Amino acid sequence: MSKKAYPSNRILKEKSKIPADFKALKLKSMLCGFIAGDGNITIRKQKNSLRYDLRFFPDDKIMVDKYLLALNYLYFKKPKAKFKKSFFEIQLTSRTAVEDLIKIGKFGINKWTVPFNYLINDELKVEWLKAFFSAEAYVNKKTIKIQTVNKNGMYGVSKLLNKFKIEHKCYTYLPKKKNHSQVFIMTINKKESRQLFNIKIGFYHNKKNQILKDSLGL
Repeated sequence: MSKKAYPSNRILKEKSKIPADFKALKLKSMLCGFIAGDGNITIRKQKNSLRYDLRFFPDDKIMVDKYLLALNYLYFKKPKAKFKKSFFEIQLTSRTAVEDLIKIGKFGINKWTVPFNYLINDELKVEWLKAFFSAEAYVNKKTIKIQTVNKNGMYGVSKLLNKFKIEHKCYTYLPKKKNHSQVFIMTINKKESRQLFNIKIGFYHNKKNQILKDSLGL
């Protein structure tokens, strides 16, 4: 590692100011769920230095507000949310934020994981699940559905749902086209299970919340 890879005094000062209270723990759990569901973290070479980027692509204003609130509270950053037809794009270049989050877990379409070592109690588990399902789930009047190519990630989500006794089904689908990855699908179908999901987890998403509540007659 070159000298340029070592944190500057400014970065060290930023890291020293990251809150460590329980609110911070919950916000980091939420951020990790959001990014696993619909975001990415990249560290790449740019000329003679490294660029640390954090991106999120929410499609609902609640998620936008929650995400921006977390970045401001944790890292004192205020990126702009740019609207792109059917979704928002929030991009932040920050070594402080990126290095803090990658200490918690892995990210990327095929690599994201449920950070069990970080989610030390039920409140943190709920925050991660709520954020992940808000970003990733498809919801209609009969089901809540997750679809991913990440087998280990899906296993972790299933384990968390089992923790809250939310019944669900998992199965796989192999596309006929060559070079297409196996798809792992999870569904929460029973009304009782969706009721439990609504009570214990819920969404940071206006439309998904409303569809779920309407389907339950709430």
